[in-house]
Amino acid sequence: MIDRDSEGVDSVDDPFAVLGVARSLDVSPSQVAAAHLRASARVHPDRARDAIERDRLVRESAVLGDAKRVLQDPVLRAEALLRLAGVPTMEVPLSPLFLMETLELRESIESAAAGADGEILGALRTQVAALQRAAMDDLRTALGAHSPPGLAMGDPEAARSARSALARLRYAARMVARLDEAL
Repeated sequence: MIDRDSEGVDSVDDPFAVLGVARSLDVSPSQVAAAHLRASARVHPDRARDAIERDRLVRESAVLGDAKRVLQDPVLRAEALLRLAGVPTMEVPLSPLFLMETLELRESIESAAAGADGEILGALRTQVAALQRAAMDDLRTALGAHSPPGLAMGDPEAARSARSALARLRYAARMVARLDEAL
Protein backbone atom coordinates (compact mmCIF):
# COMPACT_ATOMS: atom_id res chain seq x y z
CA MET A 1 0.00 0.00 0.00
CA ILE A 2 2.91 2.39 0.52
CA ASP A 3 5.09 3.35 -2.39
CA ARG A 4 8.27 5.40 -2.47
CA ASP A 5 8.18 8.13 -5.11
CA SER A 6 11.06 9.44 -7.21
CA GLU A 7 12.12 11.77 -4.41
CA GLY A 8 12.20 8.95 -1.85
CA VAL A 9 9.04 10.10 -0.08
CA ASP A 10 6.49 7.52 1.03
CA SER A 11 3.14 7.85 -0.65
CA VAL A 12 -0.06 5.88 -0.62
CA ASP A 13 -0.65 3.75 -3.73
CA ASP A 14 -4.44 3.88 -3.44
CA PRO A 15 -5.76 6.31 -0.82
CA PHE A 16 -9.32 5.27 -1.65
CA ALA A 17 -8.61 1.63 -0.75
CA VAL A 18 -6.64 2.64 2.35
CA LEU A 19 -9.68 4.44 3.76
CA GLY A 20 -12.27 2.16 2.19
CA VAL A 21 -14.07 4.80 0.14
CA ALA A 22 -15.24 4.60 -3.45
CA ARG A 23 -12.88 5.87 -6.13
CA SER A 24 -14.59 9.09 -7.03
CA LEU A 25 -13.70 12.68 -7.71
CA ASP A 26 -16.68 13.66 -5.59
CA VAL A 27 -15.77 12.07 -2.26
CA SER A 28 -16.92 14.59 0.35
CA PRO A 29 -14.74 15.84 3.18
CA SER A 30 -17.22 14.36 5.67
CA GLN A 31 -16.98 10.92 3.99
CA VAL A 32 -13.19 11.10 4.14
CA ALA A 33 -13.20 12.21 7.78
CA ALA A 34 -15.62 9.45 8.80
CA ALA A 35 -13.64 6.78 6.95
CA HIS A 36 -10.40 8.05 8.49
CA LEU A 37 -11.90 7.99 11.96
CA ARG A 38 -13.17 4.40 11.53
CA ALA A 39 -9.85 3.19 10.15
CA SER A 40 -7.84 5.07 12.78
CA ALA A 41 -9.80 3.45 15.58
CA ARG A 42 -8.72 0.02 14.29
CA VAL A 43 -5.02 0.86 14.17
CA HIS A 44 -4.61 3.23 17.10
CA PRO A 45 -1.14 2.70 18.62
CA ASP A 46 -2.65 2.47 22.11
CA ARG A 47 -4.10 -0.90 21.06
CA ALA A 48 -0.60 -2.37 20.72
CA ARG A 49 0.44 -5.24 22.96
CA ASP A 50 4.16 -4.70 22.47
CA ALA A 51 6.71 -2.30 20.95
CA ILE A 52 6.84 -4.08 17.59
CA GLU A 53 3.09 -3.95 17.16
CA ARG A 54 3.08 -0.32 18.31
CA ASP A 55 5.62 0.60 15.61
CA ARG A 56 3.49 -1.16 12.98
CA LEU A 57 0.35 0.65 14.14
CA VAL A 58 2.15 4.00 14.14
CA ARG A 59 3.20 3.39 10.51
CA GLU A 60 -0.34 2.34 9.56
CA SER A 61 -1.73 5.45 11.27
CA ALA A 62 0.66 7.58 9.21
CA VAL A 63 -0.54 5.90 6.01
CA LEU A 64 -4.14 6.62 7.00
CA GLY A 65 -3.26 10.26 7.66
CA ASP A 66 -1.59 10.55 4.27
CA ALA A 67 -4.61 8.98 2.55
CA LYS A 68 -6.89 11.45 4.35
CA ARG A 69 -4.71 14.39 3.29
CA VAL A 70 -4.79 13.25 -0.35
CA LEU A 71 -8.53 12.63 -0.48
CA GLN A 72 -9.46 15.90 1.22
CA ASP A 73 -7.61 17.96 -1.39
CA PRO A 74 -9.42 18.06 -4.76
CA VAL A 75 -6.18 18.41 -6.74
CA LEU A 76 -4.42 15.55 -4.94
CA ARG A 77 -7.57 13.41 -5.20
CA ALA A 78 -7.74 14.04 -8.97
CA GLU A 79 -4.03 13.24 -9.30
CA ALA A 80 -4.59 9.97 -7.41
CA LEU A 81 -7.47 8.99 -9.68
CA LEU A 82 -5.43 9.67 -12.81
CA ARG A 83 -2.42 7.80 -11.41
CA LEU A 84 -4.66 4.82 -10.58
CA ALA A 85 -5.95 4.93 -14.16
CA GLY A 86 -2.39 4.87 -15.46
CA VAL A 87 -2.48 8.43 -16.77
CA PRO A 88 0.64 10.57 -16.22
CA THR A 89 -0.23 13.71 -14.29
CA MET A 90 2.41 16.01 -15.74
CA GLU A 91 1.34 19.40 -17.00
CA VAL A 92 0.01 19.72 -20.52
CA PRO A 93 -0.01 22.81 -22.72
CA LEU A 94 -3.05 24.93 -21.97
CA SER A 95 -4.90 27.21 -24.33
CA PRO A 96 -3.53 30.73 -24.68
CA LEU A 97 -7.02 32.03 -23.85
CA PHE A 98 -7.03 30.18 -20.50
CA LEU A 99 -3.50 31.33 -19.71
CA MET A 100 -4.39 34.95 -20.49
CA GLU A 101 -7.53 34.72 -18.35
CA THR A 102 -5.59 33.33 -15.39
CA LEU A 103 -2.83 35.91 -15.81
CA GLU A 104 -5.41 38.69 -15.69
CA LEU A 105 -7.07 37.10 -12.67
CA ARG A 106 -3.77 36.75 -10.83
CA GLU A 107 -2.91 40.39 -11.53
CA SER A 108 -6.34 41.43 -10.24
CA ILE A 109 -5.86 39.29 -7.13
CA GLU A 110 -2.48 40.87 -6.41
CA SER A 111 -3.83 44.38 -6.97
CA ALA A 112 -6.85 43.79 -4.71
CA ALA A 113 -4.65 42.11 -2.08
CA ALA A 114 -2.26 45.08 -2.08
CA GLY A 115 -5.20 47.43 -1.53
CA ALA A 116 -6.82 45.07 0.99
CA ASP A 117 -10.07 45.39 -0.95
CA GLY A 118 -12.26 42.61 0.48
CA GLU A 119 -15.16 43.31 -1.88
CA ILE A 120 -13.04 42.87 -5.00
CA LEU A 121 -11.29 39.85 -3.49
CA GLY A 122 -14.70 38.28 -2.84
CA ALA A 123 -15.77 38.88 -6.44
CA LEU A 124 -12.49 37.40 -7.69
CA ARG A 125 -13.06 34.36 -5.46
CA THR A 126 -16.38 33.83 -7.24
CA GLN A 127 -14.62 33.92 -10.62
CA VAL A 128 -11.94 31.48 -9.48
CA ALA A 129 -14.61 29.17 -8.02
CA ALA A 130 -16.21 29.09 -11.49
CA LEU A 131 -12.86 28.03 -12.98
CA GLN A 132 -12.59 25.28 -10.36
CA ARG A 133 -16.11 24.02 -11.08
CA ALA A 134 -15.44 23.95 -14.82
CA ALA A 135 -12.19 22.01 -14.33
CA MET A 136 -13.91 19.55 -11.98
CA ASP A 137 -16.76 19.07 -14.48
CA ASP A 138 -14.24 18.37 -17.24
CA LEU A 139 -12.44 15.90 -14.98
CA ARG A 140 -15.74 14.13 -14.21
CA THR A 141 -16.44 13.83 -17.92
CA ALA A 142 -12.96 12.48 -18.67
CA LEU A 143 -13.04 10.04 -15.75
CA GLY A 144 -16.54 8.78 -16.44
CA ALA A 145 -19.52 8.71 -14.12
CA HIS A 146 -18.23 6.37 -11.40
CA SER A 147 -14.72 5.24 -12.23
CA PRO A 148 -12.12 5.76 -14.95
CA PRO A 149 -13.00 2.97 -17.42
CA GLY A 150 -12.22 5.07 -20.50
CA LEU A 151 -8.86 6.06 -19.09
CA ALA A 152 -8.05 2.57 -17.89
CA MET A 153 -8.71 1.28 -21.39
CA GLY A 154 -6.17 3.72 -22.81
CA ASP A 155 -8.46 6.33 -24.33
CA PRO A 156 -5.86 8.97 -25.33
CA GLU A 157 -8.43 11.74 -25.81
CA ALA A 158 -9.93 11.17 -22.35
CA ALA A 159 -6.42 11.10 -20.87
CA ARG A 160 -5.47 14.37 -22.58
CA SER A 161 -8.71 15.98 -21.47
CA ALA A 162 -8.23 14.77 -17.88
CA ARG A 163 -4.64 16.06 -17.77
CA SER A 164 -5.73 19.43 -19.14
CA ALA A 165 -8.54 19.69 -16.59
CA LEU A 166 -6.12 18.75 -13.81
CA ALA A 167 -3.71 21.47 -14.91
CA ARG A 168 -6.53 24.03 -14.87
CA LEU A 169 -7.60 22.80 -11.44
CA ARG A 170 -4.04 23.29 -10.18
CA TYR A 171 -4.03 26.89 -11.45
CA ALA A 172 -7.34 27.58 -9.73
CA ALA A 173 -6.17 25.98 -6.47
CA ARG A 174 -3.12 28.27 -6.40
CA MET A 175 -5.34 31.29 -6.94
CA VAL A 176 -7.70 30.17 -4.16
CA ALA A 177 -4.73 29.80 -1.82
CA ARG A 178 -3.61 33.34 -2.65
CA LEU A 179 -7.13 34.69 -2.16
CA ASP A 180 -7.42 32.92 1.20
CA GLU A 181 -4.11 34.46 2.19
CA ALA A 182 -5.30 37.93 1.18
CA LEU A 183 -8.71 37.70 2.85
